[in-house]
Amino acid sequence: MTTAAGLWATSGIGMAIGSGMYVIGFSGALIILAAQLILHTSSKFMVSHKCKFIKIYGIEKPDFQDGTAERLKGMQVTVNEVSVARHSDGLYDYTFYCEMPVNVSEEEIIKLFENKCTIDTTR
Repeated sequence: MTTAAGLWATSGIGMAIGSGMYVIGFSGALIILAAQLILHTSSKFMVSHKCKFIKIYGIEKPDFQDGTAERLKGMQVTVNEVSVARHSDGLYDYTFYCEMPVNVSEEEIIKLFENKCTIDTTR
């Protein structure tokens, strides 16, 4: 539940109790409390992803993107967008905008690319 929804629910509960409808007010409070507890705990059915971008530097192969996207997909990392920058010396820098599951560590990904990459949070 968002902050705004929580404020609206709290004001509705307050108005119900203030106007003497105690059963409705307390019932609403219990329902909201139960919803908050259920939705804000880490459950297996609601997996949270981290939005990250992975920058890989100094790659010599121009077709590096497809193989890398497949390797990341094998780690359950979703690649949303890729950008490529070519330098005057012929090397390429790749940036993969990804959604990473919580159970995938950044160190695992950095080891895949022989420490030629950095991982930063996008949002």
